Amino acid sequence: MIKILTWGAAIADLRDIQFKVEKGYVSLEGTVDFYSQRNAAESLVRRLAGITGIDNRQRIRPMMNVLDIRHGIREALKRNAEIEAENIQVEVSGSHVTLHGKVQSRRERAVAERAAWSARGVTAVEDFLSIEDARVRLSP
Repeated sequence: MIKILTWGAAIADLRDIQFKVEKGYVSLEGTVDFYSQRNAAESLVRRLAGITGIDNRQRIRPMMNVLDIRHGIREALKRNAEIEAENIQVEVSGSHVTLHGKVQSRRERAVAERAAWSARGVTAVEDFLSIEDARVRLSP
């Protein structure tokens, strides 16, 4: 089990992940920094032969510096050419992120949500983004 987890570059420190295997059922516990690390560990274990189920109880280590979280998300949005970042407001309360504003498509909405999840310490993302209809209506 340890070998498969060490192959995952997304998982930085295996000392923070504990696992138990019983009759093909794996329980994952511990604390990670990113939501993506939590998912990566589960995904890697799922690839093993004989796994019948996974109980992923890993927690995300909360980062209490709201300004760092907000800044990280804003920078991720700005780096992405698909998003007009100035139309998205990011609110952070503890480790919870709320997105407000307008995007041009479902894809932009998904990219914005992924950017929010990519910030260290984020444990929840609420997406209140609306999709602006980019079609222009002409009057007769």
